[in-house]
Amino acid sequence: MCRQLAHHGQIVILGSRDDTRGREAAREISGDGLTIFPCQLDVTDLDSIERVRSRVAADYGRLDVLVAALNALTRILAAELRRDRILVNAVCPGWVATDMGGPGGRPVEKGAASIVWAAVLPDDGPTGGSFRDGRPVPW
Repeated sequence: MCRQLAHHGQIVILGSRDDTRGREAAREISGDGLTIFPCQLDVTDLDSIERVRSRVAADYGRLDVLVAALNALTRILAAELRRDRILVNAVCPGWVATDMGGPGGRPVEKGAASIVWAAVLPDDGPTGGSFRDGRPVPW
């Protein structure tokens, strides 16, 4: 993913729990003539997340969170909030025919139904997953 994003001209920050391994991976990808910036990141450690957020804000001014971060955050929050009977799931409404989505997408009602499905799950419903139309979507 890092290589592909860099090929598209994106600034890529490679987060890795193990700083040494992250630097090695960035060096390997950079060997293709691409620029990858490694940083130590443990998504289960709020201090680690804050350090990266601060660094990125200072160096780049913003951070575009990718799907991988959403997946990790969904699972972490689901695990932390399960005891409080709060379910945390990611929901993909699909391509929806809206002003932003443009014509040709699925009806708004179908996209909304995916979100409503997740919002009204019973307390013992699934948590920590990714869903579309009430069915699991692979990460």
